[in-house]
Amino acid sequence: PAPPGVSWSVRERASMLLIIPPTGYVFPTNCEAPPQPSADDGMTSAQSVVWSELPPPYECQGITVGADSNATLVLLEAEESASSGSLLKDQQYRARLLVRNPLSNPGELDNFWRLITRWAERKGSR
Repeated sequence: PAPPGVSWSVRERASMLLIIPPTGYVFPTNCEAPPQPSADDGMTSAQSVVWSELPPPYECQGITVGADSNATLVLLEAEESASSGSLLKDQQYRARLLVRNPLSNPGELDNFWRLITRWAERKGSR
């Protein structure tokens, strides 16, 4: 939260999910995939888990430097939605992203994805 008398923009207050793939996977600059109709109504048949879409509005920003790439999901607040801008505890979410696969598989020791969450506690604290 902003200190008294200080106003933060929606972007400065945004929570973020940073997705770091193995080397060789590349996210495009606009990495949000278009929605895909689903026949399962949000349920997986194997586990009967209810999935939620990320609360809108959000953006996916891909960055690539050399062979390394990452994607940042920016969860923006919207006045008309109490659930926007943050994720809820014990809720399982899914998001569709665009990513280009590498030409060869990463080695066994390098084949892992990292997910890092960030939220702004003070201006510029990402």
